[in-house]
Amino acid sequence: MKLIVNRKEMTFDDNVSLQDVIDKVSMSDKMMGASVNGKIITICDISKSKLKDGDKIDIISAMAAG
Repeated sequence: MKLIVNRKEMTFDDNVSLQDVIDKVSMSDKMMGASVNGKIITICDISKSKLKDGDKIDIISAMAAG
């Protein structure tokens, strides 16, 4: 299935979870939050969140400034 992850189209297997997407894009250690189609997903629901073809996912990461 095709998903839009942080404004980039990516292809994943069917029945992928939001956690699977986060792991694939190597952001799990930096992740602060995520949304699917504009809806905020809580940390405890990330592994349970199943995605559909065409979903838009935004993964928000921590950034440091100095």
